[in-house]
Amino acid sequence: MSGTTETAEEEKARRELEMKEMRALWDKEWKEAKEKTRECVQANLAALLPELKDLGFTNIRVEYEGGGDSGDYHLPVATKDDGTEVHLNWEKSWGTQSWKSDAVEDTMTDKTVPYRQWHRTYPDRKIVLTTEETNLFSAIYSQLVAAVESRHCGWYNNEGGEGTSVLILNDGPVRIEVSHGDYVQETVWDEYTVVLEET
Repeated sequence: MSGTTETAEEEKARRELEMKEMRALWDKEWKEAKEKTRECVQANLAALLPELKDLGFTNIRVEYEGGGDSGDYHLPVATKDDGTEVHLNWEKSWGTQSWKSDAVEDTMTDKTVPYRQWHRTYPDRKIVLTTEETNLFSAIYSQLVAAVESRHCGWYNNEGGEGTSVLILNDGPVRIEVSHGDYVQETVWDEYTVVLEET
């Protein structure tokens, strides 16, 4: 039995249908990812809250900026009840990383908390939730980043952008507020003609 050969029009129609189905799948998975990210942020904030109350911070913020497919999240800065700021830095020891600051007791920076996150399995493309123990400030930092990525994933691509992600602890409900700005490239044209003068 001989097989059939697609015409150019049939091949074009098939490819357009495949692309349409793929875009629909990407949209569906993007919505699922945002939903699961928000779900994880909510669960992680609930787990962090009892520990954060003892630190005497009113807020913890992370600033970020970048463009051209490259961007960075800066190290977090915490504001204390008296208005002073505490810069939280990485300390690397024997291949491990933990948050350290002179203004925060080691018993708090070394404390571990449950941290929920998700990943997608392949080839079935299912979302799986996992919970692991992680350093307290690593969990805080990850939540501030996740809040940005849940809505502005890939913000550093092309022209890029900048913003601030702030965990508010003392003014109303505990929440993360994100202020994000996209860089917009503006092109100013100057059109003119150079005429060769006859000699």
